[in-house]
Amino acid sequence: MENRTQTTLQFSLPADFDLEELRREYGGRLSVHSCESSPVTLWDSFEWQLWFGDHVLLSSRGFYQLARREGAWIGPEICREPCPSAVPRLACDFRLPVMKQKLGSLLGLRGLAPVGNAVMQCRWVELRDESNNTLWRLESLEFAPEPNGSREAVRVCRILPQPGSESAVPAVVRILEQNGAQPCLEGPLEMLLRGTKNYPRLYTLRPSFGLNPELPARTALEQIVRVMLGIMRENEAWIPGDIDTEFLHDYRICLRKIRSVLGLIKGVYPKSEVGKVRDTLGKLAKETNRLRDLDVYLLERAHYTALLPPALHGALWEMFADFENERAAEVRKTVRRLRSSAHRRRMAELEAFFDAESVHGVAPNADGPIGALVFGRIYKRFRKIRACSGALQKDTPDELFHEVRVECKKLRYLLEVFAELSPGKELASAGKQLRRLQGYLGEFNDCSVQQKFLLAYWRETSVQSPKRSEVGLCVGALVALLYRRQGKQRGGIQKALARFGGRETSANFKQAFKGSLLAEASSVLDP
Repeated sequence: MENRTQTTLQFSLPADFDLEELRREYGGRLSVHSCESSPVTLWDSFEWQLWFGDHVLLSSRGFYQLARREGAWIGPEICREPCPSAVPRLACDFRLPVMKQKLGSLLGLRGLAPVGNAVMQCRWVELRDESNNTLWRLESLEFAPEPNGSREAVRVCRILPQPGSESAVPAVVRILEQNGAQPCLEGPLEMLLRGTKNYPRLYTLRPSFGLNPELPARTALEQIVRVMLGIMRENEAWIPGDIDTEFLHDYRICLRKIRSVLGLIKGVYPKSEVGKVRDTLGKLAKETNRLRDLDVYLLERAHYTALLPPALHGALWEMFADFENERAAEVRKTVRRLRSSAHRRRMAELEAFFDAESVHGVAPNADGPIGALVFGRIYKRFRKIRACSGALQKDTPDELFHEVRVECKKLRYLLEVFAELSPGKELASAGKQLRRLQGYLGEFNDCSVQQKFLLAYWRETSVQSPKRSEVGLCVGALVALLYRRQGKQRGGIQKALARFGGRETSANFKQAFKGSLLAEASSVLDP
């Protein structure tokens, strides 16, 4: 987890060692302090964003405490606030502005969950010279497992010499080792988390698949899909807890990537087999469409509030209350589906299909090298997007903008999934331009979809509750603002698309991929 050298001022302490033993050597120059032991819970997100952001969040004695993480030690405190009656899940659930802001910058949309529980006790001693200057400080941290637990206690100390006083350290090291202390590389937080088997690990939706250009295409796709299914299943297991909206979001991204890759890299499996798999993936995605839509609108609450005058905020909150009620019902529906025998059967069939030992029918590109096949698809997809640069005008229907957005998403999925195969570094700037273009297209599409969603909501609401006229006014105002914002995006899309399809990017794509179009001539590659 942390790279450290073999030289360390960190030691594991035997259970019977008492820091008072140091007084025999140092007498009155040594001050000993301790805090009462107390139950403590360590919190972090699914992605361990606090840990990897060098922070630690603890709850103990009725307070949440956010502190710096120094290696695997609790560092200086940043802030603390009393524990609210309801357990906070998101950064916005905290009250103290500095806590809310700091956690928000680290967590984003991710929620918090307990990752470790123990009884903690902190002790420390300081040695001073004749002039009352501190020479070194020794900190001891002990994590005892939950009462009657089977795990052993963790007790570690570290020595913190003051600058210029390093010569005073060997004596205390000798005393510690004479009393059974052992040098160690892991800190107390690492030891605690290892004991709970809940160890920090990096999470990514862009993993390595172990690909090389000469790998047979079917073998490559099997490796890719097995990894993506693993990430998908990991997120699926957390959806019922409803800690945050990102589990469903990432679950759906995995679905879309697998489905897109199978649709774009053709001729690797028999067409009928691929059709059944893509149909299953499409059904899995469709089952969560409504829940994801509601998540998106609820995440826009603060933005919508800022758009409307205070006189309409009451009606706005009525609308969001309706969304929250529907979302609660949709969460229950989604959880029932995920736990159903039909869902388990679908997932088992998907995993079996991509098992390394599975047997499939003959396909023309199954044994061909994945590199040539992928390079051909990437270059063709780029040319298709470039051809759209002159087709989008200010009066172009929304549907055509959506089609370009879909094409950009397919290209980005190809570039991300097969990043290990992409030759050269020329595509770095092209990747940035593609993400910028997708940002404009995504904003445009969101505005279009949200207008339709709000109008559909109002039509249903006006029938059920005709007297909610202020809600209708609120919906009308939002639709008008969204329409105006959508119009502004058209110019940005045109400029970003022209830049992405320009001479420099075209040259980079041609240099990177056109030379490897060995599979381009095959009819199985035609859209």
